[in-house]
Amino acid sequence: MAPPRDPLLENPHGGPEDRDASTTGEKIVLYIFVGLFTGLMLLEVFIEVSPSRMASIFFLFFWMPLTIFHEAGHAMVARWVGWRVDGVQLGFGRVWRIIRIRGIRVEVRSWPIVGMVLITPSSVRGARLKNALIYAAGPGIELIAAALVAAMVGWDTVTGPSTSYGLAAAQAFCLAAVTGAILNLLPISSNPNVVTDGMGILMSPFLTQTHFETSM
Repeated sequence: MAPPRDPLLENPHGGPEDRDASTTGEKIVLYIFVGLFTGLMLLEVFIEVSPSRMASIFFLFFWMPLTIFHEAGHAMVARWVGWRVDGVQLGFGRVWRIIRIRGIRVEVRSWPIVGMVLITPSSVRGARLKNALIYAAGPGIELIAAALVAAMVGWDTVTGPSTSYGLAAAQAFCLAAVTGAILNLLPISSNPNVVTDGMGILMSPFLTQTHFETSM
């Protein structure tokens, strides 16, 4: 997600560094992710390990780095169009570590399975298009990554049965990337104060000049 700095779009909980994962939406995401991870790990312990069965573990393993990749896409395109990146939040829950990457403050939180980028427009010129491009960059970079891996492995191979652990990992990477992109492109949000990428893209053409001037 890549909301610009606006009272309606900005994460209202982004300030305090000791914030817990307290919202209903965050708890649901956390419970689902932990439940899936624990269940799949136990499944692999009690069932004979094979490349096809390991694909589910690979899927969860790739989710976190893909989240970082996703948010980096938002930040890079925002800088490319000349807008200011005020900060990146990776995950939710308590802040585990704060780092700076090229002057950008990055918060790494307890559960880095979702993310957010805080952005401020630098001008109103072409703002609607730039806003849409920034929102599209996150899922877009995931889809590009999936396409590149699929091209390297082979389009027919990546959709076929998992005959090796390497192939299972490639298939899981592509599936995780495509799944993450699709989920972010859905124009729905569990938190009324957060705009998803899909919502942001659809809203961008209808935002007024005053909206961007207020955000600057």
